[in-house]
Amino acid sequence: MPTTDPTSSPPPVSVLFVCLGNICRSPMAAGVFQHVAQQRQGGGAVVARVDSAGTGAYHVGDAPDPRALATLAAHGIGAGGHRARQVGAADFAAFDYVLAMDEANRAHLERARAGRVMLFGDFGGRPGEQVADPYYGAADGFDVAYAQMVRFSEGLLRHLDAEQARVGGGEGGKGARPQRGEFIPSNPWAEEETATHQQHFGQDHSGLLMLESTARECVAYLEDVGT
Repeated sequence: MPTTDPTSSPPPVSVLFVCLGNICRSPMAAGVFQHVAQQRQGGGAVVARVDSAGTGAYHVGDAPDPRALATLAAHGIGAGGHRARQVGAADFAAFDYVLAMDEANRAHLERARAGRVMLFGDFGGRPGEQVADPYYGAADGFDVAYAQMVRFSEGLLRHLDAEQARVGGGEGGKGARPQRGEFIPSNPWAEEETATHQQHFGQDHSGLLMLESTARECVAYLEDVGT
């Protein structure tokens, strides 16, 4: 029977939330998760650090979208001091969990660096659930995203509680705590990411898909001219 040291406690965990521009979904997710964690009564997982970043550099230095701030403020959550930043290689070593808002950003992160990249929605009870980008829509899209984030945060905290309970119960080791720098896909069909990547980017940011199509046409034209 394993023995435990009653004076020891599981190490705290750190979580990074990632979307495309870091002005809507990921700063909202960070604020919601911190809020939900602070509202809990009693013990549980210790969350030492929560942050957010974007896979793109489109909005680096910008404040969150006013609609995101308004949605958070309606629930007593502040994020006015946040400034958008782009995810970097150091983040994969600094954070135990890197949670993407959708499959397109998760695929981007996996290609950039093999880290513990998962979908935030994997913790909401329906694996593979994504947080739709509300940037181009009406304000109620932010309300929908907020409701998802509350549910995902509660599921993530339950997951962290279970992992840290295993550590405290003497079941330590690789399986009991996230291994930084270890790649754990959120679904077993990772080889299909290339096919679905453009579909998701087209769904959330159709302009990117149009640019990719235009670029391919330009390349084909240049090849014809060259021949």
